[in-house]
Amino acid sequence: MNNQEMQSRVLAELEEMRFDNVFALLNTVLNPTNDLAEVITFSDAISVLINDGYIVIGTAANSPRDEIVFASAEGLQFAAKLNSWFRFDSDRNIWTYSGGDLRRARIPFLLITERGLRRSREILTERGYRWWTQ
Repeated sequence: MNNQEMQSRVLAELEEMRFDNVFALLNTVLNPTNDLAEVITFSDAISVLINDGYIVIGTAANSPRDEIVFASAEGLQFAAKLNSWFRFDSDRNIWTYSGGDLRRARIPFLLITERGLRRSREILTERGYRWWTQ
């Protein structure tokens, strides 16, 4: 999958929820195969979407709910290191957190901006809901 397709899928998924953790999102926008190129393409797409003002990235802890949203420059630096957060769980066939228990960690999440929301609606109008699963 190319970078543009990944960007479109990420925006389309964020249109409904407005935010999601990067692990759930990656596993939704593709059928995971344990190919590191999936994570690289995802991370590269995230960087482009941040740079274009369509999304922001941050980290959150589950308990207590504690979110930090990065400014654009910080977000781009964080996104450049996103690959290291992932490992493939071959028992469940998903990409997951490389550092252990998701429930105890501050994990990255993506939040769509108003600009991103407008673009995501254009994409969904053109292509439909979850077109990649059809």
